[in-house]
Amino acid sequence: MAESGTVDGAAVSFEQTARDFFRELSPRIETAHALDEELDRQLARKFNVFRYLRTDEHGFSKMIADLLDPKGDHGQGDTFLRCLIKRLGDESRDGKYPDWPDDLSGAKVEREKAIDGRRLDIVVEIDGRHCCMAIENKSNWAGDQREQVSDYLNWLKGYDKHLLIYLSPDGAAPSEESIPSEQLKELSERRPCPFAIMSCGPASPPDDDAAALRLGFSLIDWLADCRRNCDVDRLRWYLREVETHCQHWYGGTTVTDAKSRAIRELLRSDRKWLEIASAVRQAYPSVETQIVKEFSELISTRLKSSLQDCNGRIRAPWAGGNADQWPRVAYYSSTSWDAWETSICLELGRPYGHLYMGVRSSDHKEGRKQLEEHLRTEGGRGIPENNWWWPYRESAADRGNSVLQMHQEVNNGGDLSNRIVKRFKKLVHLFEPIINGFHAQ
Repeated sequence: MAESGTVDGAAVSFEQTARDFFRELSPRIETAHALDEELDRQLARKFNVFRYLRTDEHGFSKMIADLLDPKGDHGQGDTFLRCLIKRLGDESRDGKYPDWPDDLSGAKVEREKAIDGRRLDIVVEIDGRHCCMAIENKSNWAGDQREQVSDYLNWLKGYDKHLLIYLSPDGAAPSEESIPSEQLKELSERRPCPFAIMSCGPASPPDDDAAALRLGFSLIDWLADCRRNCDVDRLRWYLREVETHCQHWYGGTTVTDAKSRAIRELLRSDRKWLEIASAVRQAYPSVETQIVKEFSELISTRLKSSLQDCNGRIRAPWAGGNADQWPRVAYYSSTSWDAWETSICLELGRPYGHLYMGVRSSDHKEGRKQLEEHLRTEGGRGIPENNWWWPYRESAADRGNSVLQMHQEVNNGGDLSNRIVKRFKKLVHLFEPIINGFHAQ
């Protein structure tokens, strides 16, 4: 047995304390879980209508645009637009962002605004050509197109006052291809600043050159403001549903109040429990990454067996050249293993266990247009997003609990892996002829 005071002894002591912590916490969680089940039976708290509606980039843009429109069917006039303007004003006491007119009732909202061969997701024109607020929606993890943000900012210069809000899931900045980092830094120093980054959910983005451009509030915060300033029960219910969906989708808390309260009470009761919780928090990301790696290897093995009748090959999971990127599993029609080549790909990406699959291609030349047209017409489901790397992409799993499902299925398989393998195989049979034709050009 390790002696007290030694490194081994300290490790044994810490491990025992950790075991005591979970032993103490377990019955509290079980009690909270029983309470949750009863409340769910009575109130259906976990039910969310957005699980059954269109929540891709276009569907989300429509929801945001409708709320911002003073003439929208919500009947609340400029209330929701004013909530966003107020949030911006609270962060603009030094003139950081443009001043907006007091009268917002005449604002005009347009989606998919055609701009020099591109489409800007949401344009809010206030006071005619004097003021314009635009939103580029990347809520569905869509990638940037070359010089996309730069082109939008140039177009907005036609207004006396303008602001482009870049909406991303976790507050990530646009890519270097979309706008150079040097230009982002220059924008952050300009007054009024014509560009801002908004996170969809509670995020901890890196302290990088874009830090000064990030808004201090998220999409969820704005939705909560809308709900609090709404007098109509039906609309408050709808806004609460959107909030809940965003919290689940973009990494907000999904732990129920009863469970959260049980954990908080235990953590505050003794400093040693707080130390254990801190250690668990630090260790969790590496555990999560290992689970995803093992799950991707499971999928790879099953796909190799399932696609034996096809001509292409499955490449073993790899990280795509980015240390923070979770693994990809790809099927190549040709004999090449080039990660830049067009492939049918499953990507288990950050954040929050987001899984998606589709056709990935680095070819941005003229042939790419023909590929996209084929995918649009032959795919039968349209293209969820016009992404720089993914001409066709679809969600493969619910982000909220996918890591837990992966952990359960690593050894024995289950519904999640079965669905992924079945859908991936269907994509191979559907798109491989198209990709082969694309390569033959």
